[in-house]
Amino acid sequence: MQTKLNFAIKGKNFLGYNREQIIVQIKKFWPEYQTLKDDFLILFKKLILKLHETYSGMGKLKFIEISQISKLQHKPLISIKNKKVHGILLPKIEFELTSSEQLPSYSFLDTTHNLDDLIIILKEFFRILIFLAESEDKILKFALYYKRVNNRINGLKYIIVPELQVTIKRLKEFLEEAEREKAIRIRFVKKIISNKKKIN
Repeated sequence: MQTKLNFAIKGKNFLGYNREQIIVQIKKFWPEYQTLKDDFLILFKKLILKLHETYSGMGKLKFIEISQISKLQHKPLISIKNKKVHGILLPKIEFELTSSEQLPSYSFLDTTHNLDDLIIILKEFFRILIFLAESEDKILKFALYYKRVNNRINGLKYIIVPELQVTIKRLKEFLEEAEREKAIRIRFVKKIISNKKKIN
């Protein structure tokens, strides 16, 4: 039982060290996440305004037509690779927009310059969106891992270690009581033997 108790205490200490490392990682990732989130929100606002300008400058039907043609010309390539950090799988998303033709899918005569600006902003928007998604996933996975480790530490600290200590204490008391009973029996037997010798 003492070995189990020592093992549980070592496990609790190791998990405490692991928890500290997780906190360091979260503190390291948090400023990056905040910066990406701020950049994303600024770019999203800029994108919505440019989309509105383009939509109102070209009209609904022309905008939808160009969008449908662009779907045929552009193919998104996405690959997700996982990397393990502190026992946590973190995704690395790679995104590339390939186009089958070098020329745009619209003419310059019946479109506004806002459409070209919108395409440039959209490419940057997707790049930041992917980085933000990766960063947010890192933060969430580390937070969940922290919670899991913290629950294990609390389980060891407040349940397993105290139970083992109580069990060890009871076993020691039981063994001491058995030792006392044995000593009393031995004295009683010695007394009986000495009384028999005196009688004989």
